Amino acid sequence: MQNGKNEPESDKEQITQGMSSTQCSESCQERLQNIKEIYNEQLSPTAVYLAYDVVYEKQVIIKKIFKNKLDNYQLEQARLESFISCNLSHFNLCKGYAQYENNEEIGIFMEFVNDADYFVEKIENNHQVIKNELKLKSYIIDILKGLQKIHQEGYAHLDIKLSNLYCVQKQQNDIRRVKVADFGLCHKIDKETGLAFIKYNCGTLGYKSPEVKDNSYVSQNADMWSLGIVLYMMVCAYKPDQIKGYKYGSGPIPFRVFDWKNKSVLLKQFVEKLLRYDWKERITCEEALKDPWFQQE
Repeated sequence: MQNGKNEPESDKEQITQGMSSTQCSESCQERLQNIKEIYNEQLSPTAVYLAYDVVYEKQVIIKKIFKNKLDNYQLEQARLESFISCNLSHFNLCKGYAQYENNEEIGIFMEFVNDADYFVEKIENNHQVIKNELKLKSYIIDILKGLQKIHQEGYAHLDIKLSNLYCVQKQQNDIRRVKVADFGLCHKIDKETGLAFIKYNCGTLGYKSPEVKDNSYVSQNADMWSLGIVLYMMVCAYKPDQIKGYKYGSGPIPFRVFDWKNKSVLLKQFVEKLLRYDWKERITCEEALKDPWFQQE
């Protein structure tokens, strides 16, 4: 399973925990209780469930990817997602506890995050912004640290957006901690070129980097563009290209005075560094974490 190319020898489910692959000692369904479907669209190759796992003794999210709805390329991507979820361990990544594959599906057991939809509900659904710049810094640092781990391991995420940034809040007045989630579009970066080949145009409209197209080569800096869109939306609850008459690449990133008048110059400069149209000119995760904006009191 680790190389993403080995099929199970039979219909018997196999499960991976950590870096080693072992056979399931019981049916993966039998270890789950109180199963609740939370996503299952007819045309989608995935279904998502919330359940109690008697092995881990906690609530978990189960993502099932149905193999009969995938072509060979997509199947390899699903196996890569499964591998990354369970083998990249970092506080700012949504952890996969275990994975299995049988003739019908690939399943991933993932951690349940208690405030996963916070950004979607607040910003996308209710058009509320993050007014406190200290909170903004905390959120973006968390995302950058999660992305840094992905990049250091040789991958590009390619689907950074608000709905893939899950929040954890332990106490009511605590600043939420952010975990990067959903590795379904991750691509392996070639060590020599620093690029990944993208067969199909992937990502989410409005968030994906301009250079991501069918049969294209992209770098990890595609994720930095998407992070720039996320940060921009946190400040004003809309994307730059939603401003009438503006198109990416046509000029500087627009900052409406009403929405940005109380924000620091360093914040706006940081956004501009992330949203440079030429991907070669964008800052990396390492450079971003050292940006003057984070040093500003």
